[in-house]
Amino acid sequence: MRRARKKSFQAFMNVSMPRTVAAGLASGSTAKEVGFVTVLVNSDNDEPIEAELGDTTLEVVTCRGGAALIRLVEGKLDDHLVKGRNAFLSSAVRAAVSLGGRRSETDEPADVFRV
Repeated sequence: MRRARKKSFQAFMNVSMPRTVAAGLASGSTAKEVGFVTVLVNSDNDEPIEAELGDTTLEVVTCRGGAALIRLVEGKLDDHLVKGRNAFLSSAVRAAVSLGGRRSETDEPADVFRV
């Protein structure tokens, strides 16, 4: 497990090593490197979580006590789910994730996903 790059401990972050997988079942499909990032955020954290992934910075904005699951393909942002609301903690933010110039963000406090 990796910790987020901040002065205080704000989140658990697990980055899986990329694995080469077939892109599809059809013959002639190409193999791609696929990895996953899991982020679990502390209930008192109000700041974006940042981590260095290779030569780029991953940034995740989630509610207090929130979480994110991010799929990387060839080192680029792909499918993701980021929690922007936590009713139990009365926390709501504009959920977002960004990596390498690509960003996905909600217009108002809500969860964000791309599948």
